[in-house]
Amino acid sequence: MENRKEVVLLLDHWYADQGGRKKILILIIDVLSNLFDEVHIFNIETRLQSEDLKGRNLQENLRGNVSIETFFINKKIPASFFRAFFSLFRCVKKTNPVAAVLGGAGPHTNALFALIFRLACGKGKKTIAIEQANSKIILEHQNAIIRFFTIRLFRKIDRVVVVSREMISGLSSFFHMSPEKFEFIYNCIDLEKIGELKNEEIEEKEFYSGKRVIMTACRIDIHQKDIVGLIRAFEVVLGKITNVILIIIGDGPDREIVEREIVSRGIQNSVFLFGYQQNPYKYMSRSDVFVLSSFYEGFSLALVEAMACGCPVISSDCDFGPREVLEYGKDGLLVPVGDILAMSDALLKMLSDKKMRDDYITRGYARVKYFSKEKTLEEYKNFFRKVLADK
Repeated sequence: MENRKEVVLLLDHWYADQGGRKKILILIIDVLSNLFDEVHIFNIETRLQSEDLKGRNLQENLRGNVSIETFFINKKIPASFFRAFFSLFRCVKKTNPVAAVLGGAGPHTNALFALIFRLACGKGKKTIAIEQANSKIILEHQNAIIRFFTIRLFRKIDRVVVVSREMISGLSSFFHMSPEKFEFIYNCIDLEKIGELKNEEIEEKEFYSGKRVIMTACRIDIHQKDIVGLIRAFEVVLGKITNVILIIIGDGPDREIVEREIVSRGIQNSVFLFGYQQNPYKYMSRSDVFVLSSFYEGFSLALVEAMACGCPVISSDCDFGPREVLEYGKDGLLVPVGDILAMSDALLKMLSDKKMRDDYITRGYARVKYFSKEKTLEEYKNFFRKVLADK
């Protein structure tokens, strides 16, 4: 790769995103910075504006050969879309990299990034898309025009990295693409770091004193995460078990809806929203059950993190990811998507059966070693070397 010196990474929501997607992007940036002399990150930000980032370290501890430039879009000002994407096009063209890695938050974003890259740099340079979520469902939530153009543009991307095996068959069929264009690399966790952080003291000790704790950690987006359904399932549990609470870690656009649901059911003394937490592991390690109640996923890093903290898990059996992570129910309980009664039954079983809980803790901790940071790093290194070395 002597003649391949620079690569661009096209992203969106870099500063606004604090979840699993960003953790994996940081790992990918680390791999690219070892393979290339320079990595140029160009970021489109719509959830935050420049004033929101005042006083923040915009380089965010990236390596010296990694630069980042952000273009802000104000959704209330249509002209800002044109300014941002024109600036992105100009910067990509000026950089003239050997390849582009597309790390958008969905297939529509990655398709747009691929188009901009090809217009700026020509057709001879490779594009690699990183799809960490359920791209099919994300696109189905877009309007018909966006779906039409995305499907056609997405097919022109050279390679697509997905985060579960099932995503290959699902997306190759949906986009009418050859499965050979896809590569699956599981997301990963830093076991050593989690091992340290999970033992940190918590300030909210009173919530854990004499209580059975159910917890979840996710972006509060009721279109992807069935948080309302979880609250209703918890209400059933609350009627049968005393001293049980539900803790929700995370933030998002639908927090007020979730708060109203809690109040309307009169369970505000048993359900607590802790907001975004830099260290969710210290809560996972002290909880009795971790729940993922999603309508759809791509992988679900939170499940693996909870298992690494010694917390047994329950997940909706959604496409894609959770059933692979839990080895189809071997390492945690799976319940049908959106089934409140099944979720409440699973919660009651896990809370009342200590042997079951202990078995899942043991199996879960053994399973997470398969998602080690070192393993995923090596797989990304091999993938980028192989793909970018192809003529």
